[in-house]
Amino acid sequence: MPFEVLDVTDLLKRAAWSEDRRVTESWFAGGLPSEDVLQRASASFAGLYVLYFENDGDAVHDKNRGWSRGGRGKMVIARNGASLKPGKFEGGFIRRRHQDADHLHRRRDDPFGTTFVDCLKLALFMDLTAHPQLVRPGEAAVKAQLKRFIEAPPRNGLASGYNWLGDWRLLGSRIALPVLRESLPGMLKDALLTRG
Repeated sequence: MPFEVLDVTDLLKRAAWSEDRRVTESWFAGGLPSEDVLQRASASFAGLYVLYFENDGDAVHDKNRGWSRGGRGKMVIARNGASLKPGKFEGGFIRRRHQDADHLHRRRDDPFGTTFVDCLKLALFMDLTAHPQLVRPGEAAVKAQLKRFIEAPPRNGLASGYNWLGDWRLLGSRIALPVLRESLPGMLKDALLTRG
């Protein structure tokens, strides 16, 4: 089974993010026919992804935890830090990214999607819509391989450690984008072959 890993970083950074998910989804669905990656991302219902974020400002929080009680939510990217977020999607790739655009913020009044777009540096995904049975075991395998990648000597350019926070990997330092672009696509594909 050939699996292709697509880099959708530029696509996600230039998308029309709106609080109304239907507006965002229609932007993706209405892309130019020549934009194959846009069409494929829009049509993908199930698959795997790895996102890499760098933050040049205040800490970034996910409004999932503590938000309704007036809190800031769980911190997922440290002030002037970096994080990796591997995962799966089973309700559409664009719908899942819309949740990120909604949830990530530095301050409660940040305009919709701005923190997500500002911090996103790399977004890779693999469409498994035709192979939904591979999504959950693939997710576990990607997380295991990512853990090995981060811990590998010489720590793949990491000057210091990392913390696990749910699906988020808060990194002690940034990883050079060329290292990630070279390593992560193979890791996603290998995860499906090895499943851990």
